[in-house]
Amino acid sequence: VVALRLDRISRVPKDFYTIVEEFDDQQINITTVDNDVDTTTAQGRMLLGVLLQFASFERELGAERTRAAMMRRAEKGLPGGSCPPLGYDRIDGKFVINRSEADSVKSIFASYLNGEGPSKIARNLNADGLRTKKWTANTGRTTGGKRYNRNHIHRIITNPLYMGLIYF
Repeated sequence: VVALRLDRISRVPKDFYTIVEEFDDQQINITTVDNDVDTTTAQGRMLLGVLLQFASFERELGAERTRAAMMRRAEKGLPGGSCPPLGYDRIDGKFVINRSEADSVKSIFASYLNGEGPSKIARNLNADGLRTKKWTANTGRTTGGKRYNRNHIHRIITNPLYMGLIYF
């Protein structure tokens, strides 16, 4: 098996060692482009352990930084960085009401409060030719624009944002 670096195989030491054991049983070797470590020697296995611990550390540190940044945004009342929910657009990092979509959101909540279930609400929206929010990320990737289903409606009626809450 050829990998660019060891951490491309796994950054979790336990998982990596499990893979290595399975490969050893099958007599499969791992070779890396950047740092070829001879796992048949004691020195090589020790170096492998050190490299895996650094990869694990980098993964955990990145996750901690991401969580801290998300928490800071929430504390400032700013939303997360993904697709804005139906009824909102993201302008300068903040959610701004999208008037045309807001009517759909009001209709969804009114139908739900009148006793209609998510499946029926989705069917009615689809019959009216409405589709889920279409959104283009900074990368150019477009999502949404699909027919509604019960899960879309459930996410809308349970989203705390519609109560004015930014959550993390």
